[in-house]
Amino acid sequence: MADIFDIQDEVAQAITAALNVTLAGEDVLARDRPTQNLEAYNAYLEGLSFVGGDLRSLRLSLSRFDYAVALDPTFVDAWVARAEAAYMMVGDSRAAGSESLERARAYILDALALDPDEPYMRALEAGSRLGDDYDWYNEMVVYDEAILVVPADVRSPSAQLWSLVEAGYWAEALGMGEKIVALDPLSPLVNTRYGAALYANGQLDAARQQFTMAVDRGFEEASYFYFVDRLLDNDPEGAIAIYDTIGKVEKKDMSAVRTLVEAEFRGENVDRNLAATLNIGVGIVPLISLGRGRLDAFYDDLLAMEMGDAFTVADTLTYVAMAFPQTGITAHPRFLELAESMQMIGVWEKRGAPDMCTKEADTWVCE
Repeated sequence: MADIFDIQDEVAQAITAALNVTLAGEDVLARDRPTQNLEAYNAYLEGLSFVGGDLRSLRLSLSRFDYAVALDPTFVDAWVARAEAAYMMVGDSRAAGSESLERARAYILDALALDPDEPYMRALEAGSRLGDDYDWYNEMVVYDEAILVVPADVRSPSAQLWSLVEAGYWAEALGMGEKIVALDPLSPLVNTRYGAALYANGQLDAARQQFTMAVDRGFEEASYFYFVDRLLDNDPEGAIAIYDTIGKVEKKDMSAVRTLVEAEFRGENVDRNLAATLNIGVGIVPLISLGRGRLDAFYDDLLAMEMGDAFTVADTLTYVAMAFPQTGITAHPRFLELAESMQMIGVWEKRGAPDMCTKEADTWVCE
């Protein structure tokens, strides 16, 4: 470990020599080292290893990034990673108190203070604005700019793909998904986002392959989609198996999923008290309602949640629901109420009509 940076430099030098690439100078690699503190670098790598898991994993990653920046306050990559981990927690119903959008925004601003031009952090800053200061359309514009500046960084297009699916730009989302999966085909986040775009565009088998890869690695976001898909396909055992897999990977008790799903298929009422005991970030009740086609119940739960800011539980559920146009989610009488409360209509007015809606006179009509 003591020689890790030298080893990295030697490998990079050997590769560039084999490719006959001329470097700007012999010391260019040393100048680009993210930190000279090996302990901070090790903590940073440990933090990265936890990103992509459940809330517990994100908490562990955040603690390692906290340690890294404490050891080296100039370690920009660690500040950026810390801000990203805090932001990823916000859309989880289990995160509370200090794990809030306010803390995530503070961390993002800390990272920007060190590197004001970091494209991904600038996009997160736009997405983390609070209350009336948040503008979904503006967030999408900043992500577009970040993608142009650093096209090989999958983080910005992955985040933008979420917005494209959620706002109904499904064809555009599919194109974005094809690009990011080419860049990082083994990332569970990429698999999930690409899978959502595939599903929204009717490519169900291909979407399921992507969801399976992500679920097998314990990536909870993928479980929301795959669970709903199995319910829509009247496959209760398949739906139960999704959370059996998540439980094994994350070492969590998901046995209540079987009880809830079997009761659902017997036509019994959902036991909300039992559902509340499950360690699932968005709650399983609205996912069951969506997967069983009970859209009135789904909208009742969704519209009762806090709206307005990005990356809330309501935002996550809307993103999931919009990947399933075959449910009739966008043709439902309450869809435009949701679209207004989520700033979706404001996006359409500025970015253009989504795939499933048109504007007739002054009224949006959605199928």
